[in-house]
Amino acid sequence: MVKKETLSKIGVVRSGTKSGTYKSAKDMPTEFMMDGVYNADKDLVGNKKSSGNSSNKNQKNSQDTQKTNAMAIVGFIFAFLLPLIGLILSIIGLVQINKKGQKGKGLAIAGIIVSVFVAIFHAIITAIIIAAIVSSNNITLQTYNDTGVGYSVKYPENWTTSPQQVDGTRCNI
Repeated sequence: MVKKETLSKIGVVRSGTKSGTYKSAKDMPTEFMMDGVYNADKDLVGNKKSSGNSSNKNQKNSQDTQKTNAMAIVGFIFAFLLPLIGLILSIIGLVQINKKGQKGKGLAIAGIIVSVFVAIFHAIITAIIIAAIVSSNNITLQTYNDTGVGYSVKYPENWTTSPQQVDGTRCNI
């Protein structure tokens, strides 16, 4: 069985002779100063916030060292190449940023927007190409045979051919 003193030393139990009201963090036992156990803004008498508070400095340092979410970066890159994958990765990155408080929210949103626009652009280009292919099936082709040279060429029926002189040889083009 775990003793109460051991739990008190690791900051699990806040009771006994160490409990009380402290006027500064220097007076407080170290087990109360662990992450999640001691909050300077709430635990100090009078709730006075000082500009030189060490917890504020620690928060600024942790924000400076905080990295941009990798999914947001990868999602933004894929937004240009493969918009569907870029959209999915950017949304995942945005959710992770909101949960973990990471940097890169603007990058994730930009990845989502770029993915949507590139996907729409791809859809329009695909529709144009399909329309061109479908309309090209309505063209009837004629075959031109040149027996002198021994080749044949297919051309649209509304084109005209005319004989021309090429290197001393008569061609029907």
